[in-house]
Amino acid sequence: DGSFDVEGNASTDVLLFAWLNATLQTGLKNPLDEAIASVTHRREDLSRFTKIDEIPYDFVRKRLSVAVRDRKGEQILITKGAVQNVLDACGF
Repeated sequence: DGSFDVEGNASTDVLLFAWLNATLQTGLKNPLDEAIASVTHRREDLSRFTKIDEIPYDFVRKRLSVAVRDRKGEQILITKGAVQNVLDACGF
């Protein structure tokens, strides 16, 4: 149970970012998106972020991204998709 970062450490941010991505995307949602979106977060969690843009899922890129801005003005790109495609996009 729980959410973990790439180093295996427990992280509440990972679940928050997954929830933001699943909640803010406008495309078709799969059962995994619906399960993540159903996680109860406080309304202030969503109010801390403003959706800037979205790069919808497509079958070539095999990933979907949602760009958000937090209250401090920091911009965050939250991406999900096929593991290898996401890692390739990150330069790994």
